[in-house]
Amino acid sequence: MILAPNKYKISPEISPDGNASRKTYSVTSQMSCLLLVSLVAMALLIGGNSARAQQITGAIAGTVTDPAGAVVPKALIQATNTGTGFSRTASSDNAGAYLIQYLPVGLYSVEVTAPGFKKFVGRSHGNGHRHGRSAADQHDD
Repeated sequence: MILAPNKYKISPEISPDGNASRKTYSVTSQMSCLLLVSLVAMALLIGGNSARAQQITGAIAGTVTDPAGAVVPKALIQATNTGTGFSRTASSDNAGAYLIQYLPVGLYSVEVTAPGFKKFVGRSHGNGHRHGRSAADQHDD
């Protein structure tokens, strides 16, 4: 195969006054700017989604039951970070369920109080397991 130089040559437009037109160059400049803006926008969208996908908080959820297995509604549940003292509270719903969200990563103690029951305190062990029985296991006689 023999390579020959390109026989087509692109030359700038010549205006009536004999000067090269800036029209060709401004279109190229606008295209480059548009391409750059598009690339930056795509990088932000892609990068922003991956950053939002990483979560640095956790949640504690459960059901408050008495020794017979009956649910305990309206119990007050307080989760306290044992390292920082940060705490959040929630109440159990009519089915005894509760959810405490957006807890910074760490070890937590969970305290449950309900009318007619002794206070319950459980502690996490850092392995996803907790120590203690259901929150209303201890009746206040």
